[in-house]
Amino acid sequence: MNKKSSDEIIAFKFKRAIDVCFEREDKQAAISRINREYGVNISSCDMYIRNIRSMLEGERYTRNMSINETDITMKNFYSFNNGKYFKKALQSLKQHIKYSQEQEGQPLHRLREVLAKWSDKAQTK
Repeated sequence: MNKKSSDEIIAFKFKRAIDVCFEREDKQAAISRINREYGVNISSCDMYIRNIRSMLEGERYTRNMSINETDITMKNFYSFNNGKYFKKALQSLKQHIKYSQEQEGQPLHRLREVLAKWSDKAQTK
């Protein structure tokens, strides 16, 4: 397994997920590659790709990501394709927070901080 930082692993997963969503890479091949190169659990890889697909479409995703993973993913959306999908990803994150709060009954302060941080950046996009 490669000894990379979690930020590098998330960036790699994001690239693979984007390639899958735009049909430049087979989903199972991408999952196997992430698993082989970084040791990420196969189910986690699949979940991440599904989340990215939802975020590209501005739809709610229901599988939780860590705070760091959410933040780095938003960073990647901000710079991907000149931010073309960034506002859709923000919309998706808002819907995810609402869904998660309804399901878990928690205020999700740290996730809301990530949303606020990237919402501020959306004003300049």
